[in-house]
Amino acid sequence: MKRKLQLSSVVKSFVTLLCFFVGTYNVMSQDVTFTSVNPTTNELTITNTGSSMENITNYWICLGPGNYGQLSGITPNNGDYMLSANESVSFTFNISTTAEGIGLFATGTFGSSDPAVLLAYMQYGAANQDRVGQAVTAGRWDSAMNFVSGTAPYTTTSGGSAAAWSTCDASNGGTLAGGPYDFCIDGQADNIPAGEVTVTGNVGATSQWVVTDDQRNILGLPPTPEAVNFDNAGPGMCYIYNVSYFG
Repeated sequence: MKRKLQLSSVVKSFVTLLCFFVGTYNVMSQDVTFTSVNPTTNELTITNTGSSMENITNYWICLGPGNYGQLSGITPNNGDYMLSANESVSFTFNISTTAEGIGLFATGTFGSSDPAVLLAYMQYGAANQDRVGQAVTAGRWDSAMNFVSGTAPYTTTSGGSAAAWSTCDASNGGTLAGGPYDFCIDGQADNIPAGEVTVTGNVGATSQWVVTDDQRNILGLPPTPEAVNFDNAGPGMCYIYNVSYFG
């Protein structure tokens, strides 16, 4: 009997969101706020984080002088603008792929710093975007100099500061080299020589080796490929993967 060990050419990549949700600077309750901003797709998401129904149909999106729109004139991508508690709605609005300041206003009074009018704000890409001074005064943003940076989409559960937003950083399993190997199932230990299987180009805070059988059932999560005794796996074929991830 033989155990055929095939070094998989499949590179596993996983995308996760590394989320840090820290202190938010607010002066009053902020029940309706942005929870996702995607400059790549021009999609914005607003969530009702409160406990009662909120009708946001007549609210306004304002990016700066001359660039605004009322939600009543924007068709939502899903659902409607009558938001139950913890309900979200997404819609498309043309925003910059590089830097922008986005405000959510209860009325068309875009020069207001009243927190009952300027309900939510976020800026990404660069500091000192339009309306950020008003947002800081209203307690909807922590500092004109702080902005969300990194790879979009940007997500949050609370808003109110750059630190409360997370970005999407892609991880990559890398490229594997080495093998294939043939082992005899004879009761003698069969290990890959140390250092013969390598991974390059992997990106992520954490990296993990994975060994499966030919049905892709996981047989083990070894610290290194050479730690596996393939004689114990029985006859058949095995595959080695490397998975990298954030968070």
